[in-house]
Amino acid sequence: MTGKLPVWMSNYIDSSIESSENGMAKVSRAFLVELRNALAAPTQQPSGEVTEEQPSLTNPLTPYGMLVRALRIVSGTTLMDMAQHLGRGPAELSAIEFGRKPVRDADVVDAAHFFACAGIQSTTHALTIAARAQGGES
Repeated sequence: MTGKLPVWMSNYIDSSIESSENGMAKVSRAFLVELRNALAAPTQQPSGEVTEEQPSLTNPLTPYGMLVRALRIVSGTTLMDMAQHLGRGPAELSAIEFGRKPVRDADVVDAAHFFACAGIQSTTHALTIAARAQGGES
C-alpha cells in the first residue's frame, strides 16, 4: 500500500520539479523526485492510509511533521540527530511534529539550518508553507 500525499504537498513538489526542469530551482530534480517518493512510500509503523491533512487517529503527523520526517528520511538522519544538532530534546521536536506544540518561526529556521547542514538546501520556504498549513506562526 502506498501513502497518499496531501494535495498542497504534491502541488508544491510538482511545481518545484517543473522549476528545476526549467533551470529555475535551487534544488535538483532528482532530489525532488526522491523526496516525493519518500513521502508517498508506505510508513514502517502501523497506521491507516493518509487521507487528511489534519492530525487524526490514522494520520497523527501534521503537515509540518510529515515534511520534516520525509526530509530526515531523505537526508539519512534521525529525530535524535536533529535534536542533538539543535540542542533540544527529541520529545519536544516530536511534540511539534504531532501538533502538540505549535510551530514557531524559530522552529522553521532551526529545521532549515539542520537540513542545510545535512546537505539539503533551500527548505525554508517548504517548511514555512507546511507550518502555515497546520496553523503555525507566520
